[in-house]
Amino acid sequence: MRGAGIGTSLVCWGMFLAQAVHVATAKGVREYRIFAGVFHLDASLCARIFRVGLPAGGMSTVESGLFLAVQLLIGTIGVVALSANQIAFTVQGIVFMIPAALGQAATARVGFGLGSGNLAAARRSGLVALGMSALYMAAMATLMWANAGAIASVFLDSADPAAASVLPLAASLIAIAAAFCIVDGAQVATMGA
Repeated sequence: MRGAGIGTSLVCWGMFLAQAVHVATAKGVREYRIFAGVFHLDASLCARIFRVGLPAGGMSTVESGLFLAVQLLIGTIGVVALSANQIAFTVQGIVFMIPAALGQAATARVGFGLGSGNLAAARRSGLVALGMSALYMAAMATLMWANAGAIASVFLDSADPAAASVLPLAASLIAIAAAFCIVDGAQVATMGA
């Protein structure tokens, strides 16, 4: 797919520019002057934001780097192992999206509670996000563990002889990923809270 990256970048920039024009000109939003002073940086505010965001950003960077390192190492084993790992990684990534969204929602709700001085609401929001994430991931872990082979076969045709060596390994890796689900979902919800 030549040009897919360039096309995706152009579409993202186009959406950003369209939204920026809308926010700057639309009645009902214009009076908030969102772009007023956007090029004036307050060094002390930037430092405070950096201090608050550094732990979560650092954790996310380390986690992404670890996953990249694992992919590179598995690639040295061979194509079958890399294919099976990519299937399991994709399944885990799809399942991970709900807890990631819950973590972002927790960030907003906890911030609202802290900003309004309601510590009980902030605590409750964080605990609810953590509980919902853990329950969801427990259900997904059970489904992944019980149906690992069927899930793997969604990615490759089981009738294809080339898939015969990948599918059993992918199913095993999906079952292993199921054990990782609950902890993974809890950490992203906690990181958001």
